[in-house]
Amino acid sequence: MLVISAEHVYRICEWQDLMSALAAGHAGPKPLVDRAAIVHESDGVTDSYINIPAWIPGKAFASKITTILPRNPDRFDNIPAIQALVALFDGDTGAPRAVIDGTSLTYMKTAADSGLGSQLLSNPNAKVLTLVGTGGLAPFAVRAHLAARPSIEKVHVWGRRPQQAAKVVSELRGRQINAAAAEDME
Repeated sequence: MLVISAEHVYRICEWQDLMSALAAGHAGPKPLVDRAAIVHESDGVTDSYINIPAWIPGKAFASKITTILPRNPDRFDNIPAIQALVALFDGDTGAPRAVIDGTSLTYMKTAADSGLGSQLLSNPNAKVLTLVGTGGLAPFAVRAHLAARPSIEKVHVWGRRPQQAAKVVSELRGRQINAAAAEDME
């Protein structure tokens, strides 16, 4: 059985390959999916534990197990609010095949899906990308959109918390991406 770390996910995943695989996956057989969630509210904040099993008969079984603890970023350095693990099983035998860092996989998959949407729907010559949101997914979404639309020259980042937008802009600039914080959504 493989244990696949976040570093490995980031190393092996290429945006164009992911977008192509997602396009094929969206066109293929739909998995059987269910969801179980346990939620706890305290002081107006909802913490969640979610299990999403999926099954494509004959191909694979998987369960994505996710925790959502919105207070994490304020309480701990470098611990995101949303964390996940994916357990993958053989579709014929049911044997365990891999345990994958689900947080990195979610960032890459969700951003690639967004990039795929851009490939299908946006102007092929777009020059500006405006990102609304500054959570953990933000820098991944920008990189996926830049892969989908290489014509993009400038990225505007807007978030409810200006200090978080500045943090995302700093991270993007560290990757040589021309980014600036937007003071308002307009």
